[in-house]
Amino acid sequence: MLASLKTVDDQNKRLLNFAHIVSHNLRSHTGNIEMILNLLNEPQSQEETELYLMNLGKVSKNLSATISHLNEIVSIQNKSSLKREVLHFERILNITKETLYSEIQAEDVIITSDFDECPVIEYVSAYLDSIVLNLVGNAVKYRSMDRSCKIKVYTQVHNGRIQLVVEDNGLGIDLELHGERLFGMYKTFHKNPNARGIGLFITRNQIESQGRQIEVSSEVDKGTRFTITF
Repeated sequence: MLASLKTVDDQNKRLLNFAHIVSHNLRSHTGNIEMILNLLNEPQSQEETELYLMNLGKVSKNLSATISHLNEIVSIQNKSSLKREVLHFERILNITKETLYSEIQAEDVIITSDFDECPVIEYVSAYLDSIVLNLVGNAVKYRSMDRSCKIKVYTQVHNGRIQLVVEDNGLGIDLELHGERLFGMYKTFHKNPNARGIGLFITRNQIESQGRQIEVSSEVDKGTRFTITF
């Protein structure tokens, strides 16, 4: 009886997680498509037009891939059967940069990466795509207006386990004040009009559902570091 209840509870959690992936991640893609279309409606050179059209194609392609991943996830009945595959961190980051291209260019965001210590990981593709998109997207969204936005994404090995680190020099978070609520649903900590408090909730669920963990360190007006241990 208890085992059956646990199975139902796990299934409900996965369905809820899927619903939030749809509402949050698809909004990132459609928001960038809308931004590019708005830019195309403004006077510009032929070269700029071609560049925007090229990136519109990339975002559209990534949107199709995301929908494909989500369709795969929703059809899976058992969490243990989620397909893991060997993924290249550099490729995942490149997909994120293509998705966020307009914001990165508009705000002169500088993203550096170093995956030499561990270039690949075996994980659920849709989850890792979403995790990197959410963490990098948040770093852009909560950048400081007083300095250039710099984001570093890298891997390291700690105690024999692979870690993915995303750190920025943005607004930071007061963890003493907000730490316990940081990964909660609909929790926001800055006055950004586009913040909905869903991204970190999704990210933690995608990580913990696979038996992994995420940690955060942050200092107000200095920046934030998220460390995922696989």
